[in-house]
Amino acid sequence: HTQGQGQGQGQVAYVPQQAWIQNATIQNNILFGQPMQGLKYSETLHSCALEPDLEILPGGDQTEIGEKGINLSGGQKQRVSLARAVYQEADVYLLDDPLSAVDSHVGKHIFEKVIGPEGMIRNKTRILVTHGINYLPQCDQIVVMNGGRISEIGSYGELIDADGAFAEFIRVYSGVGEEDGEDAPSVSEYTEYCEENLNLEQSDSHGALDPSVFSDDPETRSRRRAHGQHLEKKRISESSTRDKKERKRHVSKSELKRQLSRQMSSEVGEKKASAEHTDKSTLIKQEKVETGSVS
Repeated sequence: HTQGQGQGQGQVAYVPQQAWIQNATIQNNILFGQPMQGLKYSETLHSCALEPDLEILPGGDQTEIGEKGINLSGGQKQRVSLARAVYQEADVYLLDDPLSAVDSHVGKHIFEKVIGPEGMIRNKTRILVTHGINYLPQCDQIVVMNGGRISEIGSYGELIDADGAFAEFIRVYSGVGEEDGEDAPSVSEYTEYCEENLNLEQSDSHGALDPSVFSDDPETRSRRRAHGQHLEKKRISESSTRDKKERKRHVSKSELKRQLSRQMSSEVGEKKASAEHTDKSTLIKQEKVETGSVS
């Protein structure tokens, strides 16, 4: 497996995949002993997409969080953990897949406002572990891990130009999930693409990948392209099956609505007829008496 040593200077902020939350208010979890700076604090809340959550919590950012954040969702805990790191203004940020606990729209917001080239920590060293390939074009350097080893390394453009297995994967899955708002394919699918669909084998007992997997000879490239086309047809077929089920479900819902509408109309008619019958058969319980003179 990949291992080694590194040295660095400055303050390091670590955001684990499983958020660590202390038993305190949301504000104190974010400040973490730092003095309150209103402008920076507000920007941190906005960038980490916490404002909507604070609006619905009974005490806002003064809401007491139970032990291990028991009264927060996984996504809320992750965003509080990230906000704490952002507020510290560290020199190096180690981000262990912090976007995995949020949906694609919130993840995009956080990446743009915090991690990306225009984010709050844009001038800091950022090491991001992620399974989302939609963030990769904005990264300076990409290290692709497969089987515990580095399989490819370079900028997004360099990896595409290399025309290796990763580039083929990107081409096959490009655009998937963009139109219907679904999550984009993940790097874990890249691993499956390499190991299962391309039948990659390990060359030794330590799990090292066969170097021929990423070779650029015509035969290997042709094999990758053929498997890519096969996967695309399979994905289209699965999408068509889902569409048919959705249409069937939609028809069933429409039929149910029609049945309910007919039932309600019938009940209204019966109630109206019953009311009319009751009015006709009701005895007069009170009469009006008027006085006057006859000339």
